[in-house]
Parts: sequence; C-alpha cells; structure tokens
Amino acid sequence: PKESPMKTDQLTELELQCRTRLVAKFDERPIWSRQALEMNVPPQDVKRFKAVLPTVAYFFRNGPWRHTWVK
Repeated sequence: PKESPMKTDQLTELELQCRTRLVAKFDERPIWSRQALEMNVPPQDVKRFKAVLPTVAYFFRNGPWRHTWVK
C-alpha cells in the first residue's frame, strides 16, 4: 500500500525514528517475522513495535504467511 493503514501524526519523535528504521528494513526484505525484526533492529526499537509496526506493515494471522509482518 502507498499509504500507511494507521496515522503517523500521533507518533512521538522516537517512534518516528523507529518507523524510519523499520521502513528501511522492509525495503530490504518485504516479509519479516517479529523475532527476525527483533534481531535486526536496535533494542530500544523493540519496545516501540506495538505502536510503530502497524504503520509500516500488516500482520497475517493465518495461512502460509501466518505470524509474519508484510509490507
């Protein structure tokens, strides 16, 4: 999607910085598990996943890509 499913105007400055790093990760690879993301971003970003991840990708709950975040 071209636009984020969630509004980013309510994110804090630190959350926006985290979002920028996550967007770069999703540009490298369009599908990530939460565990893979946790291993590939700074530890302080992991605490912000709940607020930031839904602004970058959507989550599959079932099917072959279940439990993954997709760009």
